[in-house]
Amino acid sequence: MSVKRAVVEADVSTLNVSEFCRSHGISTWLFYDLRRRFALEGAAALAPRSRAPKRVANKTSVEVQDRIVLLRKELSEDGWDCGPATIRFHLEQRDGRSPSEATIWRVLRDRGFITPDPKKRPKHTSRRFSAERANECWQIDATKWQLPNGLWVEIINVIDDCTRLLIASTAVGTCTTANSWDALCHGAARWGWPERVLSDNGTAFRGQGNGGLIPSLLALGIRDTHSRPYHPQTCGKIERFHQTLKLHLRCQDAVTAIDDLQRQLDRFSDYYNHRRPHRAIGRR
Repeated sequence: MSVKRAVVEADVSTLNVSEFCRSHGISTWLFYDLRRRFALEGAAALAPRSRAPKRVANKTSVEVQDRIVLLRKELSEDGWDCGPATIRFHLEQRDGRSPSEATIWRVLRDRGFITPDPKKRPKHTSRRFSAERANECWQIDATKWQLPNGLWVEIINVIDDCTRLLIASTAVGTCTTANSWDALCHGAARWGWPERVLSDNGTAFRGQGNGGLIPSLLALGIRDTHSRPYHPQTCGKIERFHQTLKLHLRCQDAVTAIDDLQRQLDRFSDYYNHRRPHRAIGRR
């Protein structure tokens, strides 16, 4: 007979409870507690019970988990970055506090929004190409974008190499030296001129004759630098920025005119520069 069975079947009117408990290595509290539970639950009281705490003090509440998932959906539907760092930033802005990035990542994993894939871990190089100060270097490049009516246009983007600030984002029919210069001037009117400009070897950025981009920059004392042919990694920041921009545009209403596209770019610029965390400046 098990000890538990002996406890619940014992006749306490004739039993020395203290001696019984001492001989069986149990406390008197357990003796009476087991008899009490047996009277309420029957044989179920004799089954082994979990020793796990009924409430885990550091477990993320269901309410907080739901807020994380809701914010993830909101950001994703609008085409914004919706990783743990961004979600944490917005939760702090809204609620004044937030779980850690690791906790947010685990919540998203458990809810099925993230599938761990170690193969996707980026391969870090020992040397990073990044300016040390704002306006030390700007990167400029153009990317193609197709409107719903089949018309192909180009978007000229300019970002700051150090802070990743979006200096300018301009929709044009075709990227030329003239409208590339206009994009730089538009950005400089608000943010000032950089020390140097970095671009690839596109025709619009290599002009050296009258009205060319290179002479115009040199006239202002700005150095003009270019990446090696077939080496897009040199301009990797703006190449990656193109992906971020296009992800957002795909989630917006379809527009068929360049002016409407420009308005979308202006809204994107405002959010990108002022309402999201920037990894390059400590997620501020």
